[in-house]
Amino acid sequence: MTGQSSTAWFLSKITVGALVAVGMAIIEPALMMVAGLNVDHPAQFFLMAITFSLASMSIIMFLSMTFDNPGRFLAMVLLMLQLGGSGGTFPMEITNHFYNVIHPFLPMTYSILGLREAITSGLGTGQIVQSFFVLLAFIVVALLLLWLGMNHLQKIGNGGRSQLDDNQKLQDVEK
Repeated sequence: MTGQSSTAWFLSKITVGALVAVGMAIIEPALMMVAGLNVDHPAQFFLMAITFSLASMSIIMFLSMTFDNPGRFLAMVLLMLQLGGSGGTFPMEITNHFYNVIHPFLPMTYSILGLREAITSGLGTGQIVQSFFVLLAFIVVALLLLWLGMNHLQKIGNGGRSQLDDNQKLQDVEK
């Protein structure tokens, strides 16, 4: 973005991303409840959905803005690791050692624990508070890294320009 500070660029990107993330985090749980999901604590349910949505948005935006296409690939790899290692698909007791090692480092782990608590009240209120603050830490770290990455891109003159632009130029030269 020429003529604009990296902070303004950062704020413009996260504002749109956060609006979409929060919107989807409200719509999906609402549809699940309309479809018949009984939730013991609806406010906590929506809070966890919104917090996880913002954490995911922050991490994916950091990876894709800072590292462009390789970052998007890393985001997909992270999603695959979370599906197997967060304890949502299979209990962690029956998964292999690798997934047990990465389990505490995955944002989806805390989302699942918090959502389970909000739905059933089975894990105790401490679990939802812990899950919320861990996800909040993921958000803060990812947004800080995103701001630093966008600041760096702005300084090297690559602000707002994708590597795809260079790829297209290379393809045009090859013709």
